[in-house]
Amino acid sequence: MKLNRNLNFFSVFSMGFADVGADIFIALGVIAAYAAGLTPLAFVIGAILYVCTALAYAELGSAFPVAGGAATFARKAFGRFWSFVAGWGLILAYVLDIALFSIVGAFYLNQVLHLEVQYVYMVGATVILGLMIINMLGIAGSAILNNVLMVFSTFLIIIISILAYFLLFDPAFLFAQAQTFLDHGSWANFAYAVGLSSIAFIGIESITQAAEETKRPSHTIPAAIKVVIMLVVIFCLLISVLSVGSVGWGVLADNKENALVAFAAQIPTYGNALVLVTGITGFLVCVVSANSGVIGASRVMYSLSRNNLLPRALSWTHPKYKTPWITIFIFCALALPLLVVKIDILSGIYALGALIAYILINLSFIQLKNAKYDTMYKVPLVIHMNFRNNDYKIPITGVIGFVACVFSLLAVVLPQRMTLIVGVSWVTIGIAIYYINGRYSKGQPVPEEESLIVSDVDKRDPTILIAFKLRPHERHIIDIASDLAKEYKCGVTILHVIETPMIMPIWEKLTDEMTLEKKREMEILEEWLKGTGIDVSIEFHPARDAVSGIIDYIETHNVKVVILGELEGKSSPTVEQIRSSVDVPILTVRNVLVSSSVSASG
Repeated sequence: MKLNRNLNFFSVFSMGFADVGADIFIALGVIAAYAAGLTPLAFVIGAILYVCTALAYAELGSAFPVAGGAATFARKAFGRFWSFVAGWGLILAYVLDIALFSIVGAFYLNQVLHLEVQYVYMVGATVILGLMIINMLGIAGSAILNNVLMVFSTFLIIIISILAYFLLFDPAFLFAQAQTFLDHGSWANFAYAVGLSSIAFIGIESITQAAEETKRPSHTIPAAIKVVIMLVVIFCLLISVLSVGSVGWGVLADNKENALVAFAAQIPTYGNALVLVTGITGFLVCVVSANSGVIGASRVMYSLSRNNLLPRALSWTHPKYKTPWITIFIFCALALPLLVVKIDILSGIYALGALIAYILINLSFIQLKNAKYDTMYKVPLVIHMNFRNNDYKIPITGVIGFVACVFSLLAVVLPQRMTLIVGVSWVTIGIAIYYINGRYSKGQPVPEEESLIVSDVDKRDPTILIAFKLRPHERHIIDIASDLAKEYKCGVTILHVIETPMIMPIWEKLTDEMTLEKKREMEILEEWLKGTGIDVSIEFHPARDAVSGIIDYIETHNVKVVILGELEGKSSPTVEQIRSSVDVPILTVRNVLVSSSVSASG
């Protein structure tokens, strides 16, 4: 079953920004404990890893906008096994994401509620259960939650930053701490902090996980990722510099669970009020990030099971809400017992899972850069090398991202035995599941052309779509379409939706009897179109009803403008339903008996 396309640009951007932006609430105190006065520098190095990996996501997400993200890209580049490894690593990261941000969010909220510690854990469990219910009901409602909380929390973070800069920040204090580390600090600890800094930027893959629920994904995904890259880097570097330069790294390290509250409490005059505001803010952004973890985990599992890398039952979607409810339940259940694990341990394992996937993302990007695929976005800094009379394209950002991810993985795993044990155990269990499922599963993976069908959108020629029946007195609409085609430098498509009976599978080829009447209309239209000087195609599209047929055609073709008809003096439910479901300009043509009037709407 297919997932519903409910997400627009702002929803997708909010999902990615919320997931990554919330990481600073956890990473700040943990990284300060090891990087000390060089905490901002650790964040800078982590930002390099983040930017390079995010750019790989932007290009590949535009080319292959389907649920799965890293798992999908690795399958295209290296095959099914490495696809499973990438997805399995992300699953680990997402499970930790749900638990980590739920409990940290509860500790932030406790700065307001002042509960006993056992009740703090109950708050964390309540967050997980609430998110499970919201996501089972549908991602659109989940996206609304992301949008509201993201706007609110972003505004509050900006206010805190401004007050800290004018009332507390001291550049000399910042540089003095850095100099102290250079004189007496441990570079081994700093290397570990650099590895952990990746947790400040984990989450960009959340955007690609919801690709199959995104309107116009080939356009929306890279646009959202680029905006998220810019804002997240600015926010993380700004907060790390302001906090260390205001209260010192020691205060942050001593309050790992709520470092930003300790930072806000030191601001003169407004400290008490800001503790309240920061506690609420930290809780909200952590809830948003945990919510993104639920979304990402369920979508990765959905992708892996749909491709027969895990039991196919895990790809079942709810018959009413069209959500992968089984995987949502599984991951929320797995996250609940992890609430009692120490924050330091959760952070390291969280980074481990994501870095496994990020290494494969960058390798897949390097490999696929020399494959044939179309994308709406291409990364800069690509060099060409000639080897044995073959031209190879090497993306510099992909190489830098791969090296940075490998370094971060080693820096996180080697010093911490527990992280190493969990990592090896998780990978071993995953490989066993992969081979057992492959041996006993009777299901067949979704064909590559089916699983990547939405990637055909931007491979197709652009077109102006006329999606209603033209009548003899409406030949002027052809002139309107012709003018638009010249403006967009494209052709015109006249769409005929053939409503198929419920007993007929939607993918079966249309019979001649079903298209005979439409073919006669096509012969008349061809006479009208002679002499217009534009390329015109007439297509038949099967669907259960006209509205779903038009929406499906728009989502799988490179449509620039849609021309729809509605009766004069009456609003059309069909037009409104299509307008609310797609992110394409719509031109409505009012039908009258003798003359017509035209109105445009974006």
